[in-house]
Amino acid sequence: HAFQKNTSLAFRELLGLTANLSQETGKKILLMLDEFQNLESLELADPFGLFGKEMMIQKDTLYLVTSSAPHKTHEIFHDRLSPLFGNFEVIEVGPLKMDAIRSWIREQHPEVVIPDSDLRTLSHLLNNHPYYFQLFLEVVKTASLRMSPLVWNREFLMSALGEALFSDRGFLNRHFE
Repeated sequence: HAFQKNTSLAFRELLGLTANLSQETGKKILLMLDEFQNLESLELADPFGLFGKEMMIQKDTLYLVTSSAPHKTHEIFHDRLSPLFGNFEVIEVGPLKMDAIRSWIREQHPEVVIPDSDLRTLSHLLNNHPYYFQLFLEVVKTASLRMSPLVWNREFLMSALGEALFSDRGFLNRHFE
């Protein structure tokens, strides 16, 4: 109980830093919380309650939360933060079109060149979702460190997919676990 009280206090202080930063700089603050639903895994008595209380008093902080579990996050907003729900704008990011995926890969991972036929395969498998592509490309980058220079072929694609999906340390495997 004492540990939860101390971590709750530390969490509240951490969220309160944005007010101090805003006051000292005279600027508005954007606080981004990735995988928002995972606040629940912190050893806090009520992480979303604490977050909601801080959010109500932080007038110069804009909160941007992301989540790969939209249903869970919607439940958190609706059930746990319902008094504030009118202050939230929910924007769901769905699958991208093939041209957008191609451009995104070129911009974010210029070192990775995926042939169109393999990109179409990945497109269907990963549903053109940028988050899944990002996780897969992390596997590709790790593999490219082991194979220098990276030789992209069907065998490499199957190996990378196997690593991502079935290996205990695979990014997609851990995500879906």
